[in-house]
Parts: sequence; structure tokens; C-alpha cells
Amino acid sequence: MRKRRIHPVLKVFLIILTIILVLLIGAGIYVYRIYLTYATSLPSIKDIQYEPPESSEIFDRNGNLIKTIYFAEDRIYVPL
Repeated sequence: MRKRRIHPVLKVFLIILTIILVLLIGAGIYVYRIYLTYATSLPSIKDIQYEPPESSEIFDRNGNLIKTIYFAEDRIYVPL
């Protein structure tokens, strides 16, 4: 039986493709390790929720706004 030879251009292409694949896998592992390093040091989402002070609104018995009272910032809660 005759051995089949790989064309030299195809051989170079396969070597380059293998090198690129190894580099991409290595880069993926590196990025994943960096992600794990920073993800473990982040605070919990419950710890970073910020609830700013809101303004107080005074209404009369008919539901009409009489006065809005605020200290440093005039904020009104608006749902998303």
C-alpha cells in the first residue's frame, strides 16, 4: 500500500491552525481565572443596593398635594 502524503501547504495550514487553537484555549483559561479572582472579591448585591432619601409629600383629605418637604435633595420615587 502506498502512503498518502499531505501537501506541504496543507501541513503548514494545519500547524498554524493548531497553534491558534492552543492560544485561544489558553487565553480563555486565563480570562476565566481573572474572572474568578475578581468575582470572589465582589460584594453581595444586597450589600450595594442604595436607597436614597425621598421627599415627603403632604396631602389634604381630598388627595390634593399641599407641600413637598425635603432636606438636601428633592427626590421622588419612580418605579421602573
